[in-house]
Formats: sequence, structure tokens, C-alpha cells
Amino acid sequence: MIKTKRVIMRVLIVFISLVFLAEGITKLSAIQLHVDNFARWGYPWWMMYFVGTLELIGSILIHVKKLTRYVVLGFTVLMVIAVRIHLVNNEGLSAASIAIILLIAQTGILYLWWSLKKSETSSLTAGIDASIEKKNTPL
Repeated sequence: MIKTKRVIMRVLIVFISLVFLAEGITKLSAIQLHVDNFARWGYPWWMMYFVGTLELIGSILIHVKKLTRYVVLGFTVLMVIAVRIHLVNNEGLSAASIAIILLIAQTGILYLWWSLKKSETSSLTAGIDASIEKKNTPL
């Protein structure tokens, strides 16, 4: 079960990484869609480059094991903001659908990470408890 969880988590990480890599590149390339969207939402032009840079850097750093959960938390904040922007601007759920799908995938990664850490901690403490009991049993 632990191996399955790790595989699922890895697949979700690769999926999220590819999506944010593509989104970051298109924002940094100033694709007209993004330029128009940021202008319509009332954000300055540099905000598109800032978000694109965060997405691009995050898409790489998400593969660093010690940073994965922090990157996922950062992406979660970005996607909550994205959903809010779409809804506040009356663009509906269809416009926010990619952000919602990413939020679900990110929640899955965080849950799997927590579950795996819990399993590792449980097996570690079980091994310590067993060795303590073995030492305390009279011969």
C-alpha cells in the first residue's frame, strides 16, 4: 500500500509540474491570452511575469523531495487565488476548472505525504517499542 501511495503521489507531482511549467512559460512569453486576462482583472503587467516566474521555479523545485510539500502549499495558495479571481470576475466555474482540478491534485499530494509520514512514524515507533519490550523481557 505504501508503494502504491508513493507512485500515485509521484504521478500527481509530475502532472502538477508539467501544468505549472507550461503555464509559467506561457506567462513569461506574454501570450496574448494572459496579457488580456491580467489587464481585464486589473493587475499590472509585471504581476503576470511574477506569477509565471513562481510557476516556472515551482515546477522545478517540486521535484526536490524536501521542498515538495512547501511548493505544493505555495501552488495551493496560487490556485485558491486563481479560483477567487475567476469567480469574482463572473467567469464561472468553467474558467476556474483547471485551478480546481489542480487544487484537488495538490490536496491529494498533501494527503498522501501526510499519510506516508504517518505510516513511517508508526512503523518506526513500533520497531522501537518492540526493541524496548525485547530488552525488558526476563530471560
